Amino acid sequence: MPADYESGKGNVRQARTLELRESVLNRCVLRGDEWALDVKGRLEDCCDLVHPEAVYHSYCHTRFFQG
Repeated sequence: MPADYESGKGNVRQARTLELRESVLNRCVLRGDEWALDVKGRLEDCCDLVHPEAVYHSYCHTRFFQG
């Protein structure tokens, strides 16, 4: 499900730091699964993670880092 900050649906957060990108990419390497490959591909295609439209589900973030 796409994250949509403006709709107010779900617990969606704006990506506001450059460190988030590096943190997620490092986790992708540690996970090494299909989800990590998908996330890594999306981040490598993203040149401005702190753009106002860059959002993520907090639930997915937690699952990704704990899973």
